[in-house]
Amino acid sequence: MRKKFNIDKFVYALVALFLVAVFIIPIFGENLKDFEKQRAKRNIEYKYPVTEKDGWYSSEHCRFNVKEWDNLYLRYSGYTEVSEFLHLVDIHVDTISEYIGVNNLGDNLITFTLDTEGYGSVDGENNIIKYSNYYFLNTIDKASITREVAELVIGNSNSASLTEGLYFYIEQYADKAIRLKSIQQDIICRSKIDMNKENSVMLQYVGQNGDYIRTDEDGEPYLNRQMYALYIFSRSFSRYLIDEYGLDKYLELYFSEDINLQYEKIYNKSLEELRELWIEHVNKRYKEVYGV
Repeated sequence: MRKKFNIDKFVYALVALFLVAVFIIPIFGENLKDFEKQRAKRNIEYKYPVTEKDGWYSSEHCRFNVKEWDNLYLRYSGYTEVSEFLHLVDIHVDTISEYIGVNNLGDNLITFTLDTEGYGSVDGENNIIKYSNYYFLNTIDKASITREVAELVIGNSNSASLTEGLYFYIEQYADKAIRLKSIQQDIICRSKIDMNKENSVMLQYVGQNGDYIRTDEDGEPYLNRQMYALYIFSRSFSRYLIDEYGLDKYLELYFSEDINLQYEKIYNKSLEELRELWIEHVNKRYKEVYGV
């Protein structure tokens, strides 16, 4: 006699399979993943000294949260293990502080965290550099972290223009000293491209004390491309001052309280005179390179 199909048992079996698929297998999978991570970690041979304590991987100048690092998909980045990255930060700190002669970090560690959205923001009060997972994995092996480290090591000037200029200069210096990049942007010639009628109004803000002015006299905001031109001008002007008069004088100006009053004292020229000399230098340099 053919056995009668029991619909209730069939439903119970489906429910049981569903519960296993939803709850049991993921837990087992997570445990297996954690096991694989721990096994992989035991097999890692760190290239550089690093300690793991209280939930942090730490080197001489930087620390990285253990859970954040272990959850990264490193095959998309330029690092096979944590000490490589921490060592890179250490080199940046040492290189910048030795070159500039300043280290505002002291004995404090930089905390590198991935708990935010965006690219390379800095919390100077707490010595934190913040990246999102996406930007860390997709840019950190290509883009320099020099700017963020420089902000913590050196600190900002009272002039946003001089701050932008020095950080860009340090980025180029570090690229040569650390990353050995041979091709760099000629910021002097690059600034010539932006010296057009629309951007000419931005020249008055180059090298001045205080934050960037983002609106004109009528309260109208400057265009994004005008603000970007100001960043380029600031980098070019700073490069001119450093190349022409030396880094020591630039740093004396950089760390001054009232920068506008210090140009005459340090350079024996007013800010307006230095701007004119810089523009002449830009035009001359551009003509030498491009013949126009």
